[in-house]
Amino acid sequence: MKIEIKAGTLERLKKFDGTIGDDAINKFLDTLDKPSQPTANKPQKAGDLSFTRIVSARINGEVIEPPNWDSILRHMLILAAKNIQTNNQLADIFDGLAVAMEIRTDSGYKPIDSIGISYQSSSANAARNVIIRVAKKLGFVVDIEFRWRNHKKAARPGDTGRIQVNLTN
Repeated sequence: MKIEIKAGTLERLKKFDGTIGDDAINKFLDTLDKPSQPTANKPQKAGDLSFTRIVSARINGEVIEPPNWDSILRHMLILAAKNIQTNNQLADIFDGLAVAMEIRTDSGYKPIDSIGISYQSSSANAARNVIIRVAKKLGFVVDIEFRWRNHKKAARPGDTGRIQVNLTN
């Protein structure tokens, strides 16, 4: 079988591998087949989490449904409220997230009736920072798998990432 490859494409392949031929094409295809994920030996910083969606999330072994940044924050607020003595401590620990120590529905606040507070949703980046900080302070075990959407402004379109906090390891 013969295929035609334009000269410019051949030059790009040559830059990729230094040669032109089957080996260069296979080496390039191998890089596409491997998902870009941190390994246990070489953890990477996730970077900008804009344009991500949650694939799965667990806090202290409990599956979070629906899996999204907002539901994870909500669940962490509920768990934290059970472990903290005062509302001031709760507000301090969730620094970076707008938390009102009363039921509110104005200005984008979402109430959590069961614990008598309200909070505002936040960006994926801000949510990640709050989730990691709270998990470390309160000893929560967190495992979140997420994927960058195939969007031109996504940091790593199509890649999968993971946030894990487990202070017992």
